[in-house]
Amino acid sequence: MSADFSLDHLDPDEVMPEPELHYFDEVVSGGLINCADRSKYLSSEKGVPIKTFIKNYIERNDISVLSFDVFDTFLLRNNKPEALRYLEISRLAIKKLRQMYPDDKKLRSLTAEDFCQSRIIGMQATYRTRPLVQGCGEGLIDEVFAMQRMVLGLKDGSESVLREAEVEYESKNLKENVILSSLSNEFKNSGGTVILVSDMYLTSNIIADIIKKIIKFPVYDHIYSSADYVVSKRSGKIFSIIEKELCAEGKAVLHIGDSWVGDVKRPREEGWNALYFPVSANEKKERRMALDKFITLMDNKGIETRGWAKL
Repeated sequence: MSADFSLDHLDPDEVMPEPELHYFDEVVSGGLINCADRSKYLSSEKGVPIKTFIKNYIERNDISVLSFDVFDTFLLRNNKPEALRYLEISRLAIKKLRQMYPDDKKLRSLTAEDFCQSRIIGMQATYRTRPLVQGCGEGLIDEVFAMQRMVLGLKDGSESVLREAEVEYESKNLKENVILSSLSNEFKNSGGTVILVSDMYLTSNIIADIIKKIIKFPVYDHIYSSADYVVSKRSGKIFSIIEKELCAEGKAVLHIGDSWVGDVKRPREEGWNALYFPVSANEKKERRMALDKFITLMDNKGIETRGWAKL
């Protein structure tokens, strides 16, 4: 099944060459990029220089708003590719639905692969049919859930179970970035504003629910998600909206994230300060290997995934 739902109208990260640049400084960047596991690395003493570098940057540039990307930055992903996450979320969703509706014969006949493919249909539909804003498109998870209910013939109210499965799964497969969460706490206590900005089909309220399950006392003032605004970091058009809502100038904002285009290139073009917080080379390698394994697994089941399976 071909289901390319990456409707973006922009140059996506995967077609951008790996940038040759110093992410923080030679000592810090070398360790972060070459580490085996960013979560373990940042939780050790080796993460201290990164925090020190950011704090010094904030002080030198008179930063009053500290902004973080959410997934793979403020929260760190494990090495499961997106495609595998979709299948595992599907397994959890069908388990929860069977518990809620034990007498539903239709549910007993459905598989996790059925749920996964219905999710892709829903993703494709929401990205292609949701009205554009300023030429930008973004998906909405609520529309995906509604499409799954219709395609699979699920009972009314199943969307709430699908949402519950989404939050539960993400919260169990993400880890707190202890460096950035402690930095946000210190920055907020010093009088600064902390925001989270995500290019994601998950709405800000769902992202907030996920964060609360991972970080005991998360500190931030607002979450901006492209699922709510449609315009995104990738387009560069969300930054002026944020500035207006916060009554802040771009030069007073520092954004940190793992996407070269959405978290560094675009905010800098809009006058923001930005620092690249890359996924390590080892983590990328592990995700690619896991994706290849997933595609082979689905091939063996007669399910074509190459049109949509991504890292």
